[in-house]
Amino acid sequence: MLASLSVKCPDTSYPTAVRTERKQPELKKGKIMDEKALEIVRQYIWEHLDKSDPDATFDVYTVWKAKALQNWKYLISSTLYDGMYYEVTYNGDKKEWYLDAYKKFENRVIAE
Repeated sequence: MLASLSVKCPDTSYPTAVRTERKQPELKKGKIMDEKALEIVRQYIWEHLDKSDPDATFDVYTVWKAKALQNWKYLISSTLYDGMYYEVTYNGDKKEWYLDAYKKFENRVIAE
């Protein structure tokens, strides 16, 4: 579905700019992809939680994301104090998701 958006320029001597945007399908697809990425990490965390803590509660959230052509990449973290972060990638050509789990061990300043 295409929607037109007319924008008036401050100087009335210039014509009105018209821009055509795709709104609904791409926004809906983006939300679906966002939720899928979060669910992948949520499921991974549940599978790797300490079994002695059955009442572990946590949230997952997106730190950063990017879309290039049909590919998506997310950096995701959780509210757990475990030092983990997750990279989730969607390969649009193969219709596959990839998950990389990382643990931060140290943050050092290296002076030049």
